[in-house]
Amino acid sequence: MLNWKALYYLHKRNEASSEQYVQWAIREMESGIDEENVVALACLDFIQPLNHFEVLEAFTYLLESEVYRIPTEEQAALAYIRFLFQQMMGWWQDDLKLLKQIIVIAREEGLAIEFELYGIEERVEEVVYGDNVEKWMEGEINTYLQEQLSALYTKLFLSPSLQMLIGEVVERIEHEPTLILFGNPFRLVISGAWHLRKGSEVIGGSGEDCFGEVKRALQNELISYVDYDEATSLLTLQMGAYTLHVFRNVTSHRGWEIYM
Repeated sequence: MLNWKALYYLHKRNEASSEQYVQWAIREMESGIDEENVVALACLDFIQPLNHFEVLEAFTYLLESEVYRIPTEEQAALAYIRFLFQQMMGWWQDDLKLLKQIIVIAREEGLAIEFELYGIEERVEEVVYGDNVEKWMEGEINTYLQEQLSALYTKLFLSPSLQMLIGEVVERIEHEPTLILFGNPFRLVISGAWHLRKGSEVIGGSGEDCFGEVKRALQNELISYVDYDEATSLLTLQMGAYTLHVFRNVTSHRGWEIYM
């Protein structure tokens, strides 16, 4: 999902669609924001089809209200790059197109990550189009690209403490009264709302009598993926077939803490 900084990046380049502006405002309202200009922008969703000039006018009023801090060019570009990373689906043809798009942004903004990105792109193109290099199976290309981009995403967008969770095993789980995940050497204390899914199936969540199911699902599972969205304070952990989402407990405070 586009956060404020990523949306601003598109706005400054006249590339944001009416739907992106309005859907962003709707998500802000859903997260508890009731500022009048955000509400006005979100309410345009009731008038279909959207009129782009009306949407831009509403967004301009929002900018002038100075409710949201204007990001720097680098902050906005990195936010949009993060959004593009999150659109990758594990199919190398589509992901390579997104990678090329990210490289163009990095080059335009003078971001140092351009060279790391270019190295990944060059390696994939050598394998796919080169004459004198080894040939990879399609699955191997997918795996290489996914591993390289995942490692770079982690380096760019996760704090050191969250990075340390990747590859660790959940050794013990407690619920007294909040959910706590223990490993070696971490302790993840969850104070906000949360829910656990297996695919589309909801295993359980905060406020439910489901600790037994959650414990059986997560104990001894490896944490393979971690993501944290600062705009929404949503923490996501992938453990085997299970996905844990942790939400902020109040508007101004994230719903988790890590202790090492």
